[in-house]
Amino acid sequence: MDKYRAQFWVLFVVVMMAFSSMLSANTEVIANVKRSVVGIGVVNPLGTPKNVYVGTGFVFSDGFHVATNFHVVDRVLEGKEEWVVFRLTDTGREAFRASIIVTDAEHDLAILKVTKPLPAAVLSTVEFLPDGTDIAITGFPAAAALGFYPITHKGSVAAVVPIAIPSIHSSLLDASSLRRLRDPFRIYQLDITAYPGNSGSAVYELDTGKIIAIVNRVYVKKHKEAALSDPSGISYAIPIKYLIALARDNKINL
Repeated sequence: MDKYRAQFWVLFVVVMMAFSSMLSANTEVIANVKRSVVGIGVVNPLGTPKNVYVGTGFVFSDGFHVATNFHVVDRVLEGKEEWVVFRLTDTGREAFRASIIVTDAEHDLAILKVTKPLPAAVLSTVEFLPDGTDIAITGFPAAAALGFYPITHKGSVAAVVPIAIPSIHSSLLDASSLRRLRDPFRIYQLDITAYPGNSGSAVYELDTGKIIAIVNRVYVKKHKEAALSDPSGISYAIPIKYLIALARDNKINL
């Protein structure tokens, strides 16, 4: 009996050490990705408030380029408004002027450029990861309500699906939706809880920290106002291969 009890405790210690090592590795990966995650906003020195947060992005390439969704920056600036990238540091929040250099409305992507290099994330070269892969997203969900802090949610890849979701009524199909139904490209469906404000968030492998996709929308069961109190737990993300193609087409080094 004593022999089996000793073997049990040896096995228990080994398992706990492995589990502790895995947790430590995950927290280190998340901390590294956080350094590259930024908020996207508009600054207006004459406005009230002066800074308006509109979504999330992440730094890639040489540190001067920021990826986000096209729908995050799909607006015309007025007067003295300027695009700005926010970054949380140990001493507070830093803001950097930014400019939009290229957009891809079809794949809901945009690339901005800042004047100061920031820590860059590593992009995955895998076209699609298998269902069940452990992932995380880090971004600024509902920053106006929850505060400007990078927040991480963990989950998994649920499926790779066509981007076109059938409409319940033909009157809801516009020209863009019809084109996607005819020739849809594939995106990730995620088993993860994302919220408004997570648009543009980095989706990354939890064991490597490599960016595999960009959150572009959240399935809302009822209406937008209920997204915080009653989230669906289903989100969608654009595979990183489309960002890589956009960057290469525009001579951005990777």
